[in-house]
Amino acid sequence: MTYVESSREPLRPIVDTPAALDLVLGSLASGNGDVAFDTERAHGHRYWPKAYLLQIRRPGAGTWLIDPVPFEGGSQLSRLVEVTGDAPWIIHAASQDLPCMQELGIVPTVSSTRRWPRGCSGSPPPASGRSWSARSGSSSGRRTPPTTGRSVRSPRAG
Repeated sequence: MTYVESSREPLRPIVDTPAALDLVLGSLASGNGDVAFDTERAHGHRYWPKAYLLQIRRPGAGTWLIDPVPFEGGSQLSRLVEVTGDAPWIIHAASQDLPCMQELGIVPTVSSTRRWPRGCSGSPPPASGRSWSARSGSSSGRRTPPTTGRSVRSPRAG
């Protein structure tokens, strides 16, 4: 086993001011490739799935930790999507993260299905309100894509 003794990039301070957010936006805009995104929520202690920490990473831009609380009520965080253009977003636990992302104005567009499990198209379930659809054209109701093990419903099955 090899132990890592230092980070491959500097540890940045948590982003909690408009000036610091501008640095993030510039960095993300100059990066390239997919955007990795995750939220940390406190819904175990609250009645709603509110985000208290955003984690975003893009090749060439590095990793950034954002405290969303100082930006509540504004549209500043929606600029995270704007500066990344058409880059695919990879969202950890998307069905849980999307509602709190939408609350903050962070709504990536779905322009490609290349990230969805093989044999599936459409948008991710629960948060988008759409179902996965099987490309095989079967209307037999529930289907299990070979790469996910998750049960999905064909839209023709009702």
